[in-house]
Amino acid sequence: MLGDSPSGEIRVATRADEDHVVDALTFGFAEDPVLAGTMFPDGELYPTFARRYFGVWTDLALDLGTIWTTGDTVGALLTFPSESLPVLDNESDLHARLVEACGPYAERVLSVHNALDLQHPEQPPHHYALFMGVAPGRRSRGLGTRLAHELFALADSEGRAVYGEASCERNSRLYIRMGLRPTGERITVFAHDILPLWRPSTRR
Repeated sequence: MLGDSPSGEIRVATRADEDHVVDALTFGFAEDPVLAGTMFPDGELYPTFARRYFGVWTDLALDLGTIWTTGDTVGALLTFPSESLPVLDNESDLHARLVEACGPYAERVLSVHNALDLQHPEQPPHHYALFMGVAPGRRSRGLGTRLAHELFALADSEGRAVYGEASCERNSRLYIRMGLRPTGERITVFAHDILPLWRPSTRR
């Protein structure tokens, strides 16, 4: 049953957690300049369309990647191995699902993802930290760091790097403290800068 485990426990999410993971990401990104400010800029409609959007990615990550969450599902980290990341092109299933989920915001959403894809490294093999969100009332308690460390431990055990993007300065500072480093050029979408970040494997 959801919520039975201690709130501070970090665990791998299952299908039973799906709706709670979607809620955690929706609330976690509610003030994000790219997700809430650019992709879904209408504040009243943000929760509806963000849930649909995160629902697509959560469903895919449960099948193809790994999602870590907290015991009380107030935070989540959604990741994919680089070789399992779904392809986004005009003929792909992902494209069709995002268009359907995002409705009038689909063009904005696809523009952001296309810009991210252009910068995304193909090699070496790595884990892609696509989304990490913690409910606003539970931030600054180390949950994001603990979620990330689960990913780092997995990546190091496999000899893989970790790649991700930071959509605001606060997140950039957090990820750099965690050990990620800026890589390549900043990605500019709708006048917002997104910082690509890389963490090499520590396994020798």
